[in-house]
Amino acid sequence: MTYTTAVPAACQAILTLEPASVFKAFAQISAIPRCSGDEQAISDFLVGFARHLGLFVHQDKALNVMIKKPGTPGYESAPTVILQGHMDMVCEKTDTSSHNFETDPIELRVDGDTLTAHETSLGADNGIAVAYAMAILTSKDIPHPPLEVVITTNEEVGLVGATQLDTTPLQGKILINLDAEDEGRFFVSCAGGTRCSLKLPIDHRKADDGLITVTLTVDGLKGGHSGMDINQGLGNANKLMGRALEALHGAGAQLVEVSGGGKANAIPRSAWATLLVAQERLNEAKDCIKKLSKTMTSELTASDPGLSVTLVESIDAASTALPQETFQRIVDLYRIIPSGVQTMSQSIDGLVESSLNLGVVKQESDTLVFHCAVRSSVESLKHEICGRLESLARCMGAEFVTGSSYPAWEYQENSAIRKIMTETYTRMYGKAPEICAIHAGLECGILGEALKGLDMIALGPDMRHVHSPDETLSIGSVKRTWEFLCEVLKNVQ
Repeated sequence: MTYTTAVPAACQAILTLEPASVFKAFAQISAIPRCSGDEQAISDFLVGFARHLGLFVHQDKALNVMIKKPGTPGYESAPTVILQGHMDMVCEKTDTSSHNFETDPIELRVDGDTLTAHETSLGADNGIAVAYAMAILTSKDIPHPPLEVVITTNEEVGLVGATQLDTTPLQGKILINLDAEDEGRFFVSCAGGTRCSLKLPIDHRKADDGLITVTLTVDGLKGGHSGMDINQGLGNANKLMGRALEALHGAGAQLVEVSGGGKANAIPRSAWATLLVAQERLNEAKDCIKKLSKTMTSELTASDPGLSVTLVESIDAASTALPQETFQRIVDLYRIIPSGVQTMSQSIDGLVESSLNLGVVKQESDTLVFHCAVRSSVESLKHEICGRLESLARCMGAEFVTGSSYPAWEYQENSAIRKIMTETYTRMYGKAPEICAIHAGLECGILGEALKGLDMIALGPDMRHVHSPDETLSIGSVKRTWEFLCEVLKNVQ
């Protein structure tokens, strides 16, 4: 896709909002496919955007985009600032949505101070960073030092773009990451992460005659970010599915197929399974799930009031099923694989130190794969949790595979940009900002290793329920954060 100023009807709901330049940019990118792994169009769009403005632009082999803009008059010799975010988004939608992320623009909705999308994730994580950067690059009246805008790819699947970033064109020593989600909270440290998978061999056999095919569904959970929301007590559809499968195994059911979740770094909202049940035990199985549903609904009444666990007869009949010993092993893996907070920080009150999210269970040919996202701000604990999963896989006859991995971003005692931002925020709002660490993956750890000596900090406007169709962005917070960011750039001299 080449650069165009056109905004389709589905994205025009925000064109009257302020700051106009930011929301116009957000509308433009909301019209372009940008799921993780499908970033060619958005990357090419940003290249065209930079060329339209006559700015230096570099697109590397991983489709990361770097754009440079000289400092405004009086700032030519100021320290160069890198503004950084990622172009991809987690593409999640409701079960009733017909949205095609490969072709359809995000349907934006304005409700008071809240920006949402119709039955899909909004993509404010991290589209708002791209919008802020585009607005600053377009501006002619905002004082700022020399800028290097870095927009990476594949962040949501393990910060892949950042690990492949060609840093050769970059000269900045200050980096402002725009991938945080709480106004007034500046992040100065983040967790590292690793993607892990346990692959269990499975072998279908011809099913017994006369069995009834049923569909088990776990649905209606809120879901959320596997880092930011991991300590909220949210239900995990895969873990709940494990409990339901165990109950049905006890009722003599045979497992045909099971699946759950969409992204390793999203707390799964739904899961389903196909099973076979003897006619004479069908009512027993239904009663079993009905009782379990009541129990789990009671457990999650505060966090996930929409939880639904159902067992219904299926229209499509199944002719094969897994051996009962394999079914038992699958149940054991569901139950034993940990998911949730693993350790809390001993030095920062309330900070999750380590966590694990059982995000996706997916059948691939003759293998059932359990995909996990491991996070920790302590590198040794990240490796320890992965080691435990490897031991578990070995005990259960499964293969253990590690995917992308990224380092933690450690706190810097002395930071000029933190001092500037703290003083600017206090002057503007009459109170000090919160300086904190975040239990989520930011690209600062990777970029800090690649560009030695970077002085880094992260900020962003208020967002909630990212990585889910309930994702929201505060319109007022976007405006305030924009005004603050412009003031910070003005104060870098």
